[in-house]
Amino acid sequence: MATISQPRNDFEAFYVGEDAFDRQKSLREALDPRRTPAMAVQTYEYFESDKAARSRAIDAFVDGITDTIDLEYTKLFDRPDMPSLDEMEKSLEDVMLRMRNPFNTETDDETAKITYETALFRYKEVQFLRTVQRLNEAQTDEDKSALSEVYRSQNEALYGAPNPEIFEQICGEIWSELDSKELGPKAQAIYEELQNGFTARGREMHCLPRSERRLPIVDTNTVEWVKQQAFAMFPEIYSLCKRYWNNAVLAKTALLGVKPRYTNVHLAGLMQESKYLMYGFSSSMEIREIKNSSVLAWNTPTVSVDVGMSPRQTIINGPEKAFGKVFHELIGHGGKAVKGLSTNVPVLGMGVFSEADTAIGERPDYLTFEEAVLSLIEGIVNGEMDDRTKTQWNPERYRNYMMISLSSLCQFSEVEVSEIMSRYEALLSLKPGEDIDDKKMRTARKTVAAIQVRYKRSIPRQMPASVGRIGFHKDLAYTGGKPSAISVLTAIARNNDAESFRNLLATKIDPTNRRQREMSAKHGYPVRIQ
Repeated sequence: MATISQPRNDFEAFYVGEDAFDRQKSLREALDPRRTPAMAVQTYEYFESDKAARSRAIDAFVDGITDTIDLEYTKLFDRPDMPSLDEMEKSLEDVMLRMRNPFNTETDDETAKITYETALFRYKEVQFLRTVQRLNEAQTDEDKSALSEVYRSQNEALYGAPNPEIFEQICGEIWSELDSKELGPKAQAIYEELQNGFTARGREMHCLPRSERRLPIVDTNTVEWVKQQAFAMFPEIYSLCKRYWNNAVLAKTALLGVKPRYTNVHLAGLMQESKYLMYGFSSSMEIREIKNSSVLAWNTPTVSVDVGMSPRQTIINGPEKAFGKVFHELIGHGGKAVKGLSTNVPVLGMGVFSEADTAIGERPDYLTFEEAVLSLIEGIVNGEMDDRTKTQWNPERYRNYMMISLSSLCQFSEVEVSEIMSRYEALLSLKPGEDIDDKKMRTARKTVAAIQVRYKRSIPRQMPASVGRIGFHKDLAYTGGKPSAISVLTAIARNNDAESFRNLLATKIDPTNRRQREMSAKHGYPVRIQ
């Protein structure tokens, strides 16, 4: 008599039916951003604008012809080189479904949960992109107003909001810098406008908020301890940086009679050889040379260090500076990817997003802390923090945070943010004995406008006046994570905890988030933060 198999119940069929996730792939393969690009979606890539049109829009704003920088996003609706939003949503839904499948035995519940939360965060980023599309398609003020509130909620949930305390501390840094300058008559007049308020473009402008508070800094003992650890951990990489400097940079510049600095070709070669020293020839990490770009950055979707081959603005003029760059991009971002992916929890190598207790200051994302701590270590390694008479907070590193804060917290208009920050930028640029002139003011306005474009990204033209100030908050990460990163480095150095320092470079987590810290420790990379 033939055996009749029992039909599966609907719940089981839902999880293991033909349309379910491809279970022939290992979890590691399924989560690899090169196979599932949505696991490393970069929302800002969809907010690119035409370079020539952007330049014209900036000039019109700077010259007072317009009161806003109008941008159109050339890749928001058509990205032939990227998966569609539908495809990304489907792939993330498949990942989440797989992690919630009660019949799945390929991983433990804790790993499944944190993988689910990471995929869910990326899913919300794709949904944010849909909101941006709808906002840019909206025709009526009513639709734009309604969608703006959705935008605001999603944007802050993903990328946070300016912290009033950090904003106040940045104001303190700015005024400390300005108060220390010797100013000529025109510069003094600009200073007083910032202090008391002023009139510009036919309207009244607020003053720049004054504060006596200052941003936290890394103490001398921590600077020396971190520097000692970094050079002791990677002596071969530093030796390589010196060899490039002595044998390639100095030889070429002496021949040409120019100031010595690493070229993009030097940097690409240095990154490639450093990769071989660290990981051998078998590593799937790439060093990519990018034409028509000056970028030097880690690229999560391609698991690569990208070296732009266009002329660089940031001058790298010594082996310590080069070591700092290698440490940040290759040892830091790259090393975290390699080591994290070697664990049984692949998202430890791609970047963990998890539940967070915001009441005690936890963040759900890994990247805010990662960027902050690697920027700090880079600054320590390259000697930027050796001079105790100067702040460790280079103004370039908090401009973006300041502008988002003036717009979001203070609700200043685009014009008012420009007028205030351009005055500050012009004063900051003055060398001893110089005074303000029209050329310096225009240069300052263009510098500020270029930064304003960054938080204007994704916002359509002709927004109704009734909508409050909104902007893209992703750039908050570069300053927002630094106070907690300083606290963690200080604790590790105070405890002479070399293991925790090494493990800061091992997984893509925020150790101030308890769940992320525990997950990293469980898989061999504990970071003690007290």
